Amino acid sequence: MIRVLIAAFLLVIATTGYSQRLHIGSSIGIMNPVKDLGRAYERGFRINANIEYDVPGILAFVGEAGWGHWNIRPMDGRNLSDTDAIHIVGGLKVNVIGPLYAEGRTGYYFGDFDRFIFIPAAGLRIRRFDVNIGYQLLNDIQYVDTRVGIFWARSR
Repeated sequence: MIRVLIAAFLLVIATTGYSQRLHIGSSIGIMNPVKDLGRAYERGFRINANIEYDVPGILAFVGEAGWGHWNIRPMDGRNLSDTDAIHIVGGLKVNVIGPLYAEGRTGYYFGDFDRFIFIPAAGLRIRRFDVNIGYQLLNDIQYVDTRVGIFWARSR
């Protein structure tokens, strides 16, 4: 089911990407675990591929796929190991004022953290450079996500 949805999303982007503005980029992120996740894991990092499809006006559809890694905190009595996860998320971005925007991304983590996620975020886009901070607030994997990226390709 997930594969069909991903294929359909990519098909829509491919067929309409040249009539609107489609941006493709990459980013790195630092994930600071909080609450229960912060007790078990240290700060993590991730590498992402990003896509953004501008709709005329103030909206854009966003997508992200990537790999993340958290190191385990050394603790007696816990039988945990370092954690890797692949994520695929998509959402909506609203340009607020000038380069400032608000965003909501939702998707799924595959791997050691096999869960649905939701990340409300805010960011700053200056030309091709993007800085974003969000908070993953569902389930027991809660973290503050700081992402820095560059959009290096676009249609038009």
